[in-house]
Amino acid sequence: MNALRYIKLGMLALGCVFGVYLGVRDLRVALSERAPAVFDAASFAERYEGQRWIEVRGRVAVEHRAVRASRSSAHAGQGRSYITAPVVGAGWSEGESVHVLATFGPFTRAELEGWPEEAARLEGAGGIIRPVPLDDAPFDALTLAEPRVVINVGTAPDLMTASLFSGLMLLGGGLAGFLLLTGLRELRRGSR
Repeated sequence: MNALRYIKLGMLALGCVFGVYLGVRDLRVALSERAPAVFDAASFAERYEGQRWIEVRGRVAVEHRAVRASRSSAHAGQGRSYITAPVVGAGWSEGESVHVLATFGPFTRAELEGWPEEAARLEGAGGIIRPVPLDDAPFDALTLAEPRVVINVGTAPDLMTASLFSGLMLLGGGLAGFLLLTGLRELRRGSR
């Protein structure tokens, strides 16, 4: 077995370990959070305790929305976009802190035009919290404060998918680790 093969197997094993971490995190949410935790946007900062599946009631501040083209390969050539907007309390005014951002979509160009009117009728947003920060959206005019969450609107924990993903990553990591250890053992025997 050559050195490049060891490196590839090591990378596969590490990638699978990371995949197991993500799968177990999603599995934990699916098992422990049977329904979304419901919050009012005005009191979110005081009541939020790290839940991952939430529903925040309040006004979707469409006037502060950010539109971002989809980077997903599934949407390539379709012109789809996502909209991220703050969810705020009814009495919120500019300059006050924002704790909740919600990502809606994907939308076609035609759907984007009617979204502000549709969003004005919403009573908040719900879904799974996005595991990565939203660094690419221009929210300079807002005062974002901790705790700060970004909701992927319309998502929910899926026990079956999380179980299958965790199992496959565990199997792949185990196989890669086994092949790596077997190859190293053979290399060690050959050098004696």
